Amino acid sequence: MLAEINSGGGVSLIDNVDGTVSLASEDGTPLGTIAKTAVTDNTDGTYTIDNGNGTPVAIDTNAGSLGFDNSTNGFTSTNVQGALEEIKSQLDGTTDILVDNGDGTFTHTAVDGAEVIMDANTTSLTVTDGVYNFTNGVGTTIATIDTNASASGYDGSTRWLFKWSFND
Repeated sequence: MLAEINSGGGVSLIDNVDGTVSLASEDGTPLGTIAKTAVTDNTDGTYTIDNGNGTPVAIDTNAGSLGFDNSTNGFTSTNVQGALEEIKSQLDGTTDILVDNGDGTFTHTAVDGAEVIMDANTTSLTVTDGVYNFTNGVGTTIATIDTNASASGYDGSTRWLFKWSFND
């Protein structure tokens, strides 16, 4: 900005090295002097603005200090934090809850307190004599994998690779 002011327009900005800056005309006549402003983040949601005139101003950005217009929504709150609390109170008791029981089951609790336990462990596996049988939650077979050599299509009774048969 200083470069733009000093690049034409017949005025210049002068740092007085005393915490003030002056705007001067082309012939050097001061047009005005103002104090430099410092902004400090107080790390608690507030900021202090000090222009060096002896009366720093604190700005609070915390939700509890920000005004809230409640004229159109039916809330009674006059600040943002209060409005958030009202919303929370209105939502409490109006949403369902889903809890992971940590064992493959989930418990769904409706607003009225009714609970439904859902079992996500719907696939089961049984192994009998090298045959793996996968079933769903109602017992219907999903897949069967036979790991026996006879299931591979190799007929060891007529061709011997070794002195024993794979089918035995």
